[in-house]
Amino acid sequence: MKVYHFFLVGAYRLQYDKSMSALSAIGICFVPLLVMAALFLLTMKNLKPLQVLFAFLSGLLALIPIATIQYYAVKLPFLDTNTLLNMVLVAFVLNGFIEEGLKSASMLLIPWKKADVSSFTAAAILQGFALGSFEAVIYLITGTQDISLRLATAAVIHALCAGLSGLFIWTAHQKQTRIRPLITAILVHGIYNYFAGSTQFWWLSIITILYAAIRLRFFYMQIKNPDGTDSD
Repeated sequence: MKVYHFFLVGAYRLQYDKSMSALSAIGICFVPLLVMAALFLLTMKNLKPLQVLFAFLSGLLALIPIATIQYYAVKLPFLDTNTLLNMVLVAFVLNGFIEEGLKSASMLLIPWKKADVSSFTAAAILQGFALGSFEAVIYLITGTQDISLRLATAAVIHALCAGLSGLFIWTAHQKQTRIRPLITAILVHGIYNYFAGSTQFWWLSIITILYAAIRLRFFYMQIKNPDGTDSD
């Protein structure tokens, strides 16, 4: 009886440890989101907690149709093969166009009427981090290939591309639509996804992230200071 009890307790502890490890891993997925949200709220006086909350919610809501469309789309006969053309279509259509399009649409939930370009862009970046964090959890659960790279970079590329898409949405609200940030977001996201799944050229996905950050900064400064000044 003591031996049976020993093994029963051991099995319970092993299962408990696995559960705690899984919960810890899931919790880590949300660390970038929470850190960035705290940093923005502390340093940006015009960013409101309500905008941050709606950014979180819009990120989660965007993930639902994105995941649904991608789940069924990859089962289509003309996408269910590993040819170069199919990989490009998946990267640029399913990952780039669909994800950035739905992220942009969900940004309409973020309160914007009194938001300047800085606070709205920050909220858009947080939306991207939120979506990337939830997506990382999906990667953990499903055991996605190349998970280490995706866990470390997926939330970042989502945040940067959301920032670009956010600039498009904000300028549309202001009746001075700039389409180039959105197009850049779609292309950058597609390039990232294409190379993130590569075993040989994965490092190009890191370069893509750096490029996205540079373009976000460029478009942001161009929209914030159209006259070329550096004033607030």
